[in-house]
Amino acid sequence: MKRRFLCIILAAPLLCFTACEKKHTPEEVRQTLRSGTWHVSFYSVNGTPSFALDDYDFTFSADGTAKADANGTHVTGTWTVSEINKENVIDLYLGHSSPFDQLDNDWKVYSLFSGRVETENDDNGTVYLTFEKN
Repeated sequence: MKRRFLCIILAAPLLCFTACEKKHTPEEVRQTLRSGTWHVSFYSVNGTPSFALDDYDFTFSADGTAKADANGTHVTGTWTVSEINKENVIDLYLGHSSPFDQLDNDWKVYSLFSGRVETENDDNGTVYLTFEKN
């Protein structure tokens, strides 16, 4: 009986930690992305990874400007964060030319850390996009 009680006491904090994930606000997502330069650490369409965005560094400015820079290529676009159906959504637009057309979408934020933002989009299959801070 003591052993069962001890197991329950030890498991309770773990269950609470996993069941009580913090809901982030759109402003927290904005502040996180504005806090430095980022790169795409993971991009996958229906389980197939793509590396077309690997060389680019991204910055997200407070005025809604998004920039991608790599090897002399500079692309400027826009970004916003809003709450849609109780989910934080990043709307990103960097133009219609490849590879940036892959990012022209609404990205649901499913995980937010100070150095990593994990998103997904399921409009045309399941697409995952992860930004990590440089």
